[in-house]
This record gives sequence, C-alpha cells and structure tokens, in this order.
Amino acid sequence: TDEYLKSIGDGDYPVLVLNGTDCANDQLTIAPSTAGCGASTIVIPGQDTPQIWTYAFEDNTLKGDYDMNDVVLKVSYVDATTKSQLRINLVAAGCEFDNNVYLNDEPIMFTAPDGTQTSEVHEAFGVSKGVLVNTGARGVTAQVVTAIVDTPAEFDFQTANFSVVPSGGDSKGQHIRIATSGYPCGIVVPIDWAYPIERKGICDAYATEDGFYSYFAEWAKSADHSVNSDWYNQPRNGYVMK
Repeated sequence: TDEYLKSIGDGDYPVLVLNGTDCANDQLTIAPSTAGCGASTIVIPGQDTPQIWTYAFEDNTLKGDYDMNDVVLKVSYVDATTKSQLRINLVAAGCEFDNNVYLNDEPIMFTAPDGTQTSEVHEAFGVSKGVLVNTGARGVTAQVVTAIVDTPAEFDFQTANFSVVPSGGDSKGQHIRIATSGYPCGIVVPIDWAYPIERKGICDAYATEDGFYSYFAEWAKSADHSVNSDWYNQPRNGYVMK
C-alpha cells in the first residue's frame, strides 16, 4: 500500500513484476474477489511502458506445422500519449519461405543489419533465405529488427490489418491475415506473447501439461471465441519461447 511504501523511507520502492512488466504501485488496480480470499490485479501501462500486442502467422495454411512462429511481430505505440507512431518489432521468422510483411496492404520496411530497407523477413534479420530465426531450434538467434511507421487512421490493435505474403506453399502470393473465425493462420494476442518454439504446434503449446486438453483448440473451435478467452496466458512448460 502507499502507507507501507511511505513507512520504509526514501529510496527505491519495491517493484512488482507482472507478465514480465515492471509495475509501480500507482500502475495497479486491485479488485477484491467475490469467490473468496484473494484479489485480481490489472496492469495499467504507463507512458514509458505502452502495451505490447503480438501478431503471429503460419505461412503454409494447409500443410504447415501450425506453430504460429513463421512470422511474429510485437507492436506498440512509440508514445502511448500521442499515439502518432507504431513501433513494429520483427521478433521471429520460423519460415523457410520468403515472407513479406504488410500493414493495410502496404509493405512494412524494416532496417536490416547492413542498413538496407526490406519487407522480407530473412533479409530484415540479415540471414540467408530459409534460415529459421529466434524459434528455439533448427536455426539461429538474431537481434530484433524494428520499423517505425505513422499510425494509420482509425487504427485499432484488435482489428489491425497486418498480413504476410509467402513465396511458396499453398498460400503462395496470397495475403495471410488475422482471422476472425475457425482455426486461424494469423492471430492477434493482446500481450507480449510467448509464441511456440519450432515444431511445437500451438494446440499443443497452449494445453494442459499432459497435452490432453488444448486451451487454444477449444477457444478456436468455439463459435464466438468465448471459450478459454485467456488461452494465451496458459502455456505448456517447454513448448514456448520465454
């Protein structure tokens, strides 16, 4: 409480970490639980810690391994007050196809390690075509690459029109977009999400520890996506990137 923090004197206050985010005491809302002893906490992002949204794609829509790490973007406002620009971080490329990244059907131009501008994910990471990047297996580790773009008019993270266009497979040349029904090959997650490692399908990665029940699969199958709506907070040990 504030009174406790005052009582410990000057200096740094304790820092609470929720979902990997440092939270000051004035960034938390505490709500009593009606189910008994306990409480819930809601992080209120401050100006210096804007909320991060994750957009993840499977680029081979019929024959893929469905690990949803072929292209992974982490997106936030550059400044949560003005909301005038987006910071788009390309964090993973678990794909063997070339994949170009788009927002509203306009290519997102990342700055590659050699300074060139490109929307293709392997070129952006500065690796050879077909190399897997930041997926925990069968590939390499590379620094995240970033694009800063002006926020589109009427932009909303939940409905943002991010997409990827692969060069091969059954989806060759087609935009793979964020889906709104069925088993999606493009998803938006409202947190800094721990995506599956290579060859660990998302249905297995977000499931009970014995793998018998998949939180993700049941969410995806529900007609209005109301079942397990917090599936992304229930990763299976050893199946996701930390």
